[in-house]
Amino acid sequence: MPGGNPWAALKERDDVLFDLADLPAGEHGRWYAGERVILLAKGLTYAERRTALGHELGHAHFGDTCTGNAHVNSRQERAADIYAANMLIDIDDLISALRWSSDPWEIADDLQVTPRLVEIREARMHPGERAYLRRQLADQVEADDEP
Repeated sequence: MPGGNPWAALKERDDVLFDLADLPAGEHGRWYAGERVILLAKGLTYAERRTALGHELGHAHFGDTCTGNAHVNSRQERAADIYAANMLIDIDDLISALRWSSDPWEIADDLQVTPRLVEIREARMHPGERAYLRRQLADQVEADDEP
């Protein structure tokens, strides 16, 4: 499996419970801070489940609670997205996928995450990772140009 395993990460969190539920359409997961429960929607694809679980584990990691403040909640959502992207998309796996495609849908399929998570990982990459990625992809171009 590419990247981190959110199921193994969940298993390590003995303070977090997990279940599947009938959530409203379009909602993939929920984190209930008071109960320390993650719910994932029934009927998700494997990539959607991996992505949603990684995201909800981000909320658990940061101790997020619903504040009623749209600005704070939005920041929590962004932080959980970045947490999931970093957990689920290893830089070397991303480089391997980028070697054959630049399409976020194809890369997501290869990495078993959602295209949105690929876009988040690329946009929020650490500068050192970005430099490493560029070097690795440039090395491939040079190797491809050799006779």
